[in-house]
Amino acid sequence: MTSRGFNAALAAMIASTINPIPANATGMVINFSETYGYTNDGVLGWNLGPISARFTY
Repeated sequence: MTSRGFNAALAAMIASTINPIPANATGMVINFSETYGYTNDGVLGWNLGPISARFTY
């Protein structure tokens, strides 16, 4: 279960911080991983991590 609005906002934030964008790039693939388990506070819930990004050509 993911929140599309949250992921879209996070993707936009990640994309805006990557410099420079290659001139021949046709897109970007961003992968989000979420796991369900206990947080550092001992609360059971969804945890976001790791996030990876790469350009497509």
